[in-house]
Amino acid sequence: MGAISRAGVALRNKLMKRYISGIALSIFLSFMPAGTFPGQTLYVLEVQDARQERNLLQLRIPPQELIHLRTIHSLALTPYTHIYKFDEEGNLILAGAIFESGGGGFPERGDGVWSMVDGKFRVDQINRFVGTLRFRVSPLSRETLLVTEGEFPLYRMVPEGTLLELKVYRERSPF
Repeated sequence: MGAISRAGVALRNKLMKRYISGIALSIFLSFMPAGTFPGQTLYVLEVQDARQERNLLQLRIPPQELIHLRTIHSLALTPYTHIYKFDEEGNLILAGAIFESGGGGFPERGDGVWSMVDGKFRVDQINRFVGTLRFRVSPLSRETLLVTEGEFPLYRMVPEGTLLELKVYRERSPF
């Protein structure tokens, strides 16, 4: 009977270790950003007040994240969205744009692949190197950052006319 008890205890201990290991792994994975894996290169999207060198926003983003910067066009007074991607070094690249009307300050034919989606012009495959993006904010142009993590109205975070810098840099996953 003693051999059976020791075997039962050993089996119970083995099952408990697996159970606890499973719980620990679940907790570990719950703290990782969505869509990431241990050892994967992560990127950080940073928005900074360029004059005061003060961070307004820092977000971890996956390598394929598209960054949308929505504004109100200064001439047409209609919504205009710039779409950015980034390369392995974190350089921003203008990938496309979405807008409602044409005219001064809008992309020209030949700047990419044009289409109409939901009654709006869409230009894809622009692939224009930007590096670090610098722009001023205004309650009239309403600069708003859109990423998977959410919508961030930058023009509400700082006084009108503040020069902002949007950049991406690499970060190694701590896991």
